[in-house]
Amino acid sequence: MKHLLATVAVIGIAVLPSPVQAAPRFEDTVERFLSAETRFDPAAMAAFMAPDYTEISPVGDLDTRQAVLSFYAPEHWVPVTLSPQERLASHDDVTSSVVCFRLTFRFRPPGQKEDTPLVERVMIGSFAGRLRRNGTGETWEIVHAQYTPVRPAAHAR
Repeated sequence: MKHLLATVAVIGIAVLPSPVQAAPRFEDTVERFLSAETRFDPAAMAAFMAPDYTEISPVGDLDTRQAVLSFYAPEHWVPVTLSPQERLASHDDVTSSVVCFRLTFRFRPPGQKEDTPLVERVMIGSFAGRLRRNGTGETWEIVHAQYTPVRPAAHAR
């Protein structure tokens, strides 16, 4: 009888479905996406972008996923640094999330000499995501991003 119970227990354990891996926080997905963006790594960026991804650029253009990935092609690379992001707001639901960060980018415009001072651009980055489920777990995908430039304060002009 003991052997029968042990056999049933082992068989029962063997057919249990494997646990579904919980999704990371949406904020973590956005931070990894921004890291890929500053490296001009469209393959890494694509892994975080929904097939129907859209983006409103800092100049106000509505871009498709493919247009964004083309912009970040390695041949367009310029050295960019992104200061640590400051989270301004976030709203989470079971299957959707929105997060807003204050982003400070520093870069040297293409064609400028090494001794040219870096340009600094501060933006509010707003990101909307949805939870994607597959057989092995859950991941967040970014469905929309908007980069809104922040004007310098009047006293700083």
